[in-house]
Amino acid sequence: MGLAATGLLGLLCGCGSRAAVPQVVRPAAPGGFEVKRFTGIGFSLAIPRGWTQAVAYPPMVAVRTSDRAVIALWRYPSSRPAPHTAAQLRQADRRLLAAARARDRTLRLINSSTTSVAGYPAIEFQTVQRIGHQVREVASTHLFRPGEELVLEEYSPPNLFAGLDRSVFSPVRRSLTALSR
Repeated sequence: MGLAATGLLGLLCGCGSRAAVPQVVRPAAPGGFEVKRFTGIGFSLAIPRGWTQAVAYPPMVAVRTSDRAVIALWRYPSSRPAPHTAAQLRQADRRLLAAARARDRTLRLINSSTTSVAGYPAIEFQTVQRIGHQVREVASTHLFRPGEELVLEEYSPPNLFAGLDRSVFSPVRRSLTALSR
């Protein structure tokens, strides 16, 4: 049943009663995860089966959505050497945060950390920022390889983020795996 039909049915069923109308604007449960191999970038990622796959145009590699929640994998070419030392990662962290704040002056940093993902140096951010005209809580993982940066972005409205992070976003993040090294 389409979203419009479901909404209309909810309105009709709710007429004349005090019963709550079901919430139809929440992301779907993941419905399990399926591992997708992205051989062009040399990585695999477990993504929710119950979410909608949308068309991805470069530099986007893949995108899945459910209502206002999004998981997107990006691949950006980079002429900068990949950071390897703690000092280089901190410098990249500051540079990425400054670029994000230049796009959205209201951006609020919740957390930032340097790590390793699939054996590559990485930076993870959690922010609250505007995407389009909407405020979203965002978890982004920036993985650095020679000549490129892979970015996994996961975001939703702030009031839904914590639940989605536990049930969907964290498992997806942990699944990011190199196909070969």
